[in-house]
Amino acid sequence: MTPIAFLLLAVGVTVVAFAIQRVADVLHRKQLVALAQGWQLQFSPQDQFHLIRHVAGQLPAVGPANVRIVDIIYGLEDASHRYFLTAEYTTGVLRSKKRRRQVCTFRESRSPGGEFSALVLADPLQSLINQYRELYDRTR
Repeated sequence: MTPIAFLLLAVGVTVVAFAIQRVADVLHRKQLVALAQGWQLQFSPQDQFHLIRHVAGQLPAVGPANVRIVDIIYGLEDASHRYFLTAEYTTGVLRSKKRRRQVCTFRESRSPGGEFSALVLADPLQSLINQYRELYDRTR
């Protein structure tokens, strides 16, 4: 195989992998939007509420690194705001690092200075969509 053919093959495989990942991301986001609409809640793909400050300290890992909050489903529940979200974080040090994704939920009171409830975590062995459903069912 010539170097040019190998380069074209490598670029082609990369483009196909990127396209597949992009389609999977769009389908996942559509499922989350449908869940939010079915529950009469709102959806945000990013952490526009700066919830990371509350979530990072309550994750089930010692010193989680590179914490990121995505795919937030939110709305009003009684006298508070309810949030369902995906927390992405890295655990471990040096060679044993592992990236984790887990859905969690909590409430924030609507009163001034809003107090946060404890973080409730879904079963991490389920798919992300099923984790959202599990937590929604547990909060009802």
